[in-house]
Amino acid sequence: MKLNTTFFLLAAACVSVSCVDKEDLEDTAATDSTDFDEDGYTVGDGDCDDSDPEIQPDAIEVCDGVDNDCDGVVDDGVLTTYYVDADVDGFGSLAMTMDACEAPSGYVLDSSDCDDSLAMVHPGADEYCDNLDNDCDGSIDEGAVDASLWYVDIDGDGYGNVNTTLLSCAMPVGYVVDNTDCDDAVGSTFPGAAEFDSTTDCMADFDGDGWGDMYGQDPIIAGSDCNDLDPDEVFFDAECGVC
Repeated sequence: MKLNTTFFLLAAACVSVSCVDKEDLEDTAATDSTDFDEDGYTVGDGDCDDSDPEIQPDAIEVCDGVDNDCDGVVDDGVLTTYYVDADVDGFGSLAMTMDACEAPSGYVLDSSDCDDSLAMVHPGADEYCDNLDNDCDGSIDEGAVDASLWYVDIDGDGYGNVNTTLLSCAMPVGYVVDNTDCDDAVGSTFPGAAEFDSTTDCMADFDGDGWGDMYGQDPIIAGSDCNDLDPDEVFFDAECGVC
């Protein structure tokens, strides 16, 4: 009877002081001091995964979703910034970014898209006559692949010179779409102009102002210059009767 009483008293004492088995204490000490993965670090040394020798305080952090160097941060300093590509043209914008080991769906490495709402607008795209900066170079419609070819019209008669051209989306000042002028220095010389003799539609121009002799210093050819000896007096005004 006395032995049983002693047993129960000892059991109660163990519960009250949270007795720990000696073997448990020895196992805990072994866990903290034993290098199970043989990487040179124990749990007590800061090894956060003593089952993997690639994970320890001196390990190099790699982008794998694991805290390789046991500093408490996963993939710190090794993530890549990706940029949203809303129009799926392969070029992203700065509107939204995401740091990750690999490109998330809808994100790319390039951030140079100047309009991420239009797939036809991105660096290197063909430029078109659409009032957009298709190739993101800061200029609009320059060198457009669908630009028109225009011809210079020096004499302003509506007919251009086939040898002097300009590519442009809109007609530039001083240019026309027709290229059939045979003499772009004389305004009265162009296809369909009135003939002044039987052999040519050209007129004498003694003062070199681009207007032919109206009064016929040349007895055969007449033009519209009321004073073909003065380049400042070039065109006869039919209403006023003066140059």
